[in-house]
Amino acid sequence: MILFALTQPGTESGAASKDIRFDRAKDVLSLLLGVFGTIVGFYFGAEATQRGRADAQQLQVSTLDLAPQPVAPTGTLMVRAVVRGGVPPYRFAVGRGEEKPRGREFEFAGEGGWIVKQVQLEAPVPEHGQYIRLIVQDSSGNRAEQGAPVKTTT
Repeated sequence: MILFALTQPGTESGAASKDIRFDRAKDVLSLLLGVFGTIVGFYFGAEATQRGRADAQQLQVSTLDLAPQPVAPTGTLMVRAVVRGGVPPYRFAVGRGEEKPRGREFEFAGEGGWIVKQVQLEAPVPEHGQYIRLIVQDSSGNRAEQGAPVKTTT
């Protein structure tokens, strides 16, 4: 269709022939703009998506801030941390020792990835002591974990 529009001579002579060829050229340009516009738009959209994936950092959790320390063996402890990278919103769970948090125990982190959670300690096993574990999951399913020993009074 494009070749026909460009190579077909006008049936009329003079200015009318130039007007017909000009109209055909506009039609060809309209078709080409639609095709090339789609191709260029797809290319730049794909590039922006790739750049966004590259900018997304790996999910990371800061070291845990446990306060107050030392704490009574069955006392209350405040756990604080910050989450970076990954894809918000973040969900987290706090476990004690080797305890693995279950899905229903996960809570949403605060604005900016801040985590603040009050934890009631249980009587420690004499050989192991107290240990707090924080597991964080982003909306893509990536997980990060951080842990810290708890200093207790005797």
